[in-house]
Amino acid sequence: LAIDALDFRAPEGVDINSLRQMMASGMGSVTFPVTFAEQRLGLQIQDVEDEPGATEVAAFTEQDGVLGPAEVSGKIEIGDRIARVNGQSCLGLDYAAVLDLIITE
Repeated sequence: LAIDALDFRAPEGVDINSLRQMMASGMGSVTFPVTFAEQRLGLQIQDVEDEPGATEVAAFTEQDGVLGPAEVSGKIEIGDRIARVNGQSCLGLDYAAVLDLIITE
């Protein structure tokens, strides 16, 4: 799960309480845990173009015509940001470092 103070700092000049209210109302993003036992998840990740140090889901992949667990779960969407892998923050990491966390954890 995300740790707000570490993973989601409010931009300078933005009141953190206002930001929390916006998120609680559904106008902001939502963080949720997703766990997979499979080694191959069937997704591609990439650096977020306009946000250095952020990684997102870029695409789903198939193997031999079979959808991967990430897509089948229905919990992950293209454009979702990866905040943590096994409790470790991904803030400031490029996609290669995040991928390494996913593969080695």
